[in-house]
Parts: sequence; C-alpha cells; structure tokens
Amino acid sequence: MNDKRKMKISILPYIGILIAFTCFIAAGLIYLNFPSNVNVALYTLGLGIIFIISSMILRPAVLKEVFFSRKTVLWVNDIFLVLTIVGIGVVLSYIGYRRNFRYDFTYNQMFSLSEQTIKVVRELEKSVKVTAFYPQGIAEGTAVEDLLKEYKRHSDRFSYTIVDPVRDPLTTRAMNIKEVGQIVVQCDTNRVDISVSDLFYSPNPYNRNPNDKPKFTGEQALTSAIVNVTSGVKRVISFVSGHGEGSITGFQGRDLGLLNEFLVSENFEVTETNLSDIIDSKVSVLVIANPQQDYLESEIKKIKEFLDQKDKNLLMALDYGYSLPNLENFALDNYAVLFNSDLTVDNRGLQIGQPGVVAPELADHAITKPLKEKKLTNLMYLARTISAEEKTGTRASVLVTSDDRSWGKRNAANNGQIQVADLKNFREGVDVRGPVTLGVAVERNYAVASGSKAVFFSDSDFFSNSLIKQLANRDLIINSINWAAGQTEMVSVRPRILEIPQIDFKPESSNIVFTVCVFGAPLFVVLFGGIVYMVRRRV
Repeated sequence: MNDKRKMKISILPYIGILIAFTCFIAAGLIYLNFPSNVNVALYTLGLGIIFIISSMILRPAVLKEVFFSRKTVLWVNDIFLVLTIVGIGVVLSYIGYRRNFRYDFTYNQMFSLSEQTIKVVRELEKSVKVTAFYPQGIAEGTAVEDLLKEYKRHSDRFSYTIVDPVRDPLTTRAMNIKEVGQIVVQCDTNRVDISVSDLFYSPNPYNRNPNDKPKFTGEQALTSAIVNVTSGVKRVISFVSGHGEGSITGFQGRDLGLLNEFLVSENFEVTETNLSDIIDSKVSVLVIANPQQDYLESEIKKIKEFLDQKDKNLLMALDYGYSLPNLENFALDNYAVLFNSDLTVDNRGLQIGQPGVVAPELADHAITKPLKEKKLTNLMYLARTISAEEKTGTRASVLVTSDDRSWGKRNAANNGQIQVADLKNFREGVDVRGPVTLGVAVERNYAVASGSKAVFFSDSDFFSNSLIKQLANRDLIINSINWAAGQTEMVSVRPRILEIPQIDFKPESSNIVFTVCVFGAPLFVVLFGGIVYMVRRRV
C-alpha cells in the first residue's frame, strides 16, 4: 500500500487576506459615515494593506489562489446573483415607496381619506400634533388610530400619540382631559378638543328606525380641527335676513342650520345682516338665499356699495315662484345674469314621479372640477332657469346645467299652483328645450386686483337642511363660497360620514357558526385524514 502524504498548507495567509478585506470595508464605512474621522479610516486602510503584504510574504501565491481559483469564481458568481436579487428588491421597494398605489376594498372606503383632507394635510406649513386618549384594546381606539395613520401617511408635519388614560394618568390630568376618547389637536399655542360625540354617532336605543345606524364622523371632526388650529384670520360670511329667508340657526326643512355648521367647520365665521345698517366691512361673502319678499331700493343700494369695495363677493340663489323684480334687475344690471321665470323639468324626475326634481350636469370650472373628477353630481328641486352674458369688465362661466332631455317650462304655475300634469308635455315654440343653465360664476373687473366674484344659482333648496346632505350638494355650495372668498385651495370633495358596519346574529345563526367551527371543522380534518390513511394502506 502506497502512503499518500498530504501537503500541509498554513491557513494564516488566508486569514490575513480575510482580515485585510474586513479592514478595507471598515475603512470605507468609517469614511462615508464619519467624515470627520478621516485619519481613523486611513489607519484602518493601512492596516489592511499591511495584512495583505504579510500574507503575500508568507505565501506568494495566496492572491492567485484566492482570486483566480475555480471555487473563488463560483463564490463570486453566487454572491453576484444574491446581490443582484437583493438589489432588485431594494429598487422595487424604493419605487413602491415613492410611487405606491393602494386600493381600499372596504365597502364604505373606511381606509381612504377625502380629497379635501389630503389637500389640507399635504399643505401643512406648521407641525400639528394629535393626542388621542383611548385605553388599549377597545374598538373605538382602533378605528381612531387607523384614521390617524392615514393622516400621518400624507405628511411628515403630522404626528400623533395614543395615550392610555388608565396607564398614564399624569399626562391625562396634565392635558385636562375630561372624558375617555377625547382627542386634542395642537399647533403652536392653538388647541382644539374633539369630544367622543364629535367622532361617533350612536342612535337612540329606543328609536326603532332601521336606517338610524351608528356612524363614524372622525375624519370630518379631525380635518375641521386641523383647519382651525392652522388657519389665520377667519373669513366672515354674512347671510341676509328679514325677507323670509331661511334661518341660519334653524333646523326646519328650508332653514340653513346645517350649512351654518358646515361653514363653521371650514373655519368660517357666519353672521346675519338685515340690511338695516351698513354691511360690516369684515364680511367677505354676502349670501342672499331664498328671499320670499323683494328688497327695497335702499337695501339694493347698500348691497351695491358693499360689493364695490375690494375683496367683497356675492352668492345669490333665487327660487322659483317669487316676484323679486328689484333683486333680479340688480343681478342683470351689475352681473348680466337674468333669472328667468321658466321652471326646469327633468325627464329623470318625471320617471320617478317627481317632476320638480332635477339632477344637473356639472360644467368645467374650478368649483366643480373636483366633483366631476369623482363623477359626482348634485340634486335640485323646483329650479328656475337663468341666463348669463358677458359684458365689458365681466367674465361669466356656467357651473350647472340640466341634461339634454330636460326643458324649461314656461307659465308652469296656474294661479300660483304648479300643474304637475302640464309639466310632462313639452310645448314646441313655447317651452325652452334643454340643456338650460342652473348656475353661473361671474368675475367682475377680473383684470384688476380689486375685482369681485359672484355665484348665482336658480335654486336654494339644494343647500337647505332638507337636501344639503344629498349627493354632492354640500360640496357644491361650500366650494362656491370658498371660491368666492378667494380660498381656492379649499375647493374639494369633503370627508364623508361613514356608517359603522354591524353584524346582527340571530340565535339560529349563532348556533350554526358554533357548530361549524367547533365540531364541523375538526370532524372534517379527522374524516379527511382517515380517508387518506385508508387509501395509503390499500396501496
């Protein structure tokens, strides 16, 4: 038997090469992360060079064996493939972070913020801090935290903290928290508190109305609070009263109490004026909505004097069926807007037995753009038609029209009563074939800084208490006021009120779920396992 001697090769040169490359990598990291410690990086680099030279002295062929051997080539190939895969993953992650896309599959879009909220959060110029006081493990706290995460995702200037009032009573007392579930929104020295009732609506337990469901209004309340703590001077909106207009503090069907609340949440200051005195100079937008009696010449004069000032604007909505010659002449003489006596008849309203209902089409304008992008529309009732022309110094833009199948019905009222049967027939040569105009925006003296804006609608019912929550009515009227007030950045689609989904289990349904989960699933596993066992035994 021949003895084969194995040549013993010292491992020290290879260890030296490994230490040398470790020094090179460490030197590079020190140089990149600690630029002020350049000397340390140079010393580490020199140490690596010393180890390489020492390894070559011990074994001159060490570099060739390490870098050009077959094993080294295979190792380099494997490392290159691994680094390539990791690099692709890093690039895809970066692209996904910068250009991410998410789709909310919840039926009520629970995890999606409205366009207005996203705009408000992204345009924050100051840091906003939100502190929510919820014990751990409760469903309401989870819903609020999910909402706050969505806000945080859109801005680095937004931060939030969830405080457990049971585990952290010191912070709770220090911030003067009065109830569990309260939220505090802070910006600099400004603070707004949001109560639980502002976040969640709970139906009356004694109310048997099946449509009265619990609702989550957290986005509305939180966005409103952010606007309040970050905004500067509030814009003043004044509603003219004393001529049969709806009250801004009333909650009857034709009143404007809900619109008042929505405007306050948008950081407006809402007032009333009866034109007995000069209109307050702080007012930015004057609103004339659904007067039932005509204005006096002296009152028209005060309105003209107010609107001739810089940054004074108007919103006017005159309903069908009232004789208001002074107001109509004022709109015609100053803005070239004519309120016609025709009643708009919508074929879609006729189909559902409501000939007075109009589902308008939105035209292209800054006020309606966010609504059109979301394919939204509004709802009007007993809307007259209006006409607008451009004259020297004014620019008129159509906001709302009826569709092609509608028409303007002339002489629709007989002795003050609308004859529904007569509305169904279009009279050629008498009635006006649609589409007809229902809303216009006018810019007067738009070429100069002192120019003013005005919005005219042929119906005020769509922003009254009875209809303002229907479709996009709220967005249309508030967008119009924001545009007239010069706050174009606030023209958007507002937060929705989300219904909280409920699962109502009857005793029979509960028994079925219990039986299937506790007995059915284990029995299925045992049965399937037994079948597999028997089949394998036969094989």
